[in-house]
Amino acid sequence: IEPQPATVEEPDAAEIWAGVSLAEAESVELPPMPAGLGALLGAPELLAAPDPWEPDLAAKDPIDPHSVDELALDATERAWAVLADGASAGLVGTVHGDLARRAANLQHTPGMAMLASRTRQSVETLRSWAAAWSLGGDVAVEVLAEPRSRLIDQRRLAEGRDALVEMGISKRTVALNYDSLGMPGGVKLVIGADGRWYRLRSEPGVRGRPETWLLDGPGSYEVEDLVGDDEA
Repeated sequence: IEPQPATVEEPDAAEIWAGVSLAEAESVELPPMPAGLGALLGAPELLAAPDPWEPDLAAKDPIDPHSVDELALDATERAWAVLADGASAGLVGTVHGDLARRAANLQHTPGMAMLASRTRQSVETLRSWAAAWSLGGDVAVEVLAEPRSRLIDQRRLAEGRDALVEMGISKRTVALNYDSLGMPGGVKLVIGADGRWYRLRSEPGVRGRPETWLLDGPGSYEVEDLVGDDEA
C-alpha cells in the first residue's frame, strides 16, 4: 500500500485576518485587478436595480426620494464595475468629473435635462463636460469647468508658442495669455493639471445663452500634436 500524501488544511479568511484591526486591513495594498477580467471570466450582467426608497416624508421635506434612488443605482453600477471589470471606483475624483460621468451615461435621455435642472447647468455644458470626460477623465473636465485648474507656467506657455512658430504659424496669431495660448477661430491651448496640453474650442451660445467651450480632442504632452496641418 502506497502511503498517501498528508492533507494540509489551508486556513480560512477568518483565521488569516484574526486580530487584525480595520485600520491595518485597509492599509494593505492589493494589486489592481487586470482590466477586463470580468469579461474574461464571464461575469454576469447587473440585472437588478436597488429597491426604491419609500420613506414617510412630509410634503415640505426637501429630500427627493427619486434622486436618492438614482444615487443608489449609480453606486450599485459603479461597485459592480469595480468587482466585475476592475474599473476605478472614482471615489477620489472631482465633483465636476463625477457630474460629467453621470451626464455621459444620460446622453440622449430625458435624464440629461433633469440633471441639468438639478445642478443648475445648461444641457450644452453637461454635454461638453461628458465629451471631455470620455476623452480625458477628470483632468480634461476640470480644464473646461474650472479655469483655475489650468497651469499658468509662463515658461511652458512661451515654449509652446515658440514650438508653434517653428511649425510655421505666425507669431502674431498666437496670443500668450496668463493661462493659455489664444489662436484664431476661438481656439485656446491650455495646460491641464496633469501637465498635458489641451485644445479648447468655443461655440456660440444658442438663444442668447453664453458660449460653450468644448474639448477638441485628447490631451498631449506635445503642443504640436494639437495643431492641424492646415493651421501651420
